[in-house]
Amino acid sequence: MNLNVLDKVFQKVKSHLISKSKYSPHIVKSVPLKPKYPLVVVSEIDNYEIERTTLNEEIIDGYIYEFDIYAANKEEGSNKIAGVEIARELAGLIDEVMKRGGAKRMFARPTPNVARTLFRMTMRYRIN
Repeated sequence: MNLNVLDKVFQKVKSHLISKSKYSPHIVKSVPLKPKYPLVVVSEIDNYEIERTTLNEEIIDGYIYEFDIYAANKEEGSNKIAGVEIARELAGLIDEVMKRGGAKRMFARPTPNVARTLFRMTMRYRIN
């Protein structure tokens, strides 16, 4: 079981979002007590064995990573930017990093959120 993959995925996504996004997102591994928006929460959903050798040694792992993006409407001067627009920009940047790393997107869709002032999008990727 390789426990370092989450850290590598997290660092690559965080670095890319900070350098490329115009919305200054906060990227974390767990939901913070006092969140700042836009917020991206990175989670390892599954870390599973795909194949073993005949000596019963683990040789290939699979991983599933989830990204929850939370975005509130934002005002920049006289411009109003919808949370959905901010979330879609972040989703595109996450997609760039994950695909470059060989991950396959399982889904990317809006997710109902308790706070109606926030737009939430969930993306899930598989790495084999």
